[in-house]
Amino acid sequence: MTILTYLDTHRDALWFTIGFGLLAVEAGVLGFSSGMLLFAGMGAVVTGLMITSGLLSGATVPAIAWFSILSLGLAAAFWKWFLRFQKGRHPRHERSAI
Repeated sequence: MTILTYLDTHRDALWFTIGFGLLAVEAGVLGFSSGMLLFAGMGAVVTGLMITSGLLSGATVPAIAWFSILSLGLAAAFWKWFLRFQKGRHPRHERSAI
């Protein structure tokens, strides 16, 4: 069994792989600088959870539709919190007395 046939038969594993891959790239490479991959990764993980729990079939079109809706909804809900998180991480520049 190849990895492609496994992911074709186990659609939840496909969405988990996409989601955690996007989260890893956002955290490791970009350092939470953009946030776009963060919300897309969270949407993919929630889509995988919905397929695993049986709330969503493994069909491609509904899964992509829910992935889009969830990603946009999570971005709309957490965007202000994400901006506050980003602003709090930058070190403050102190003025020199010299």
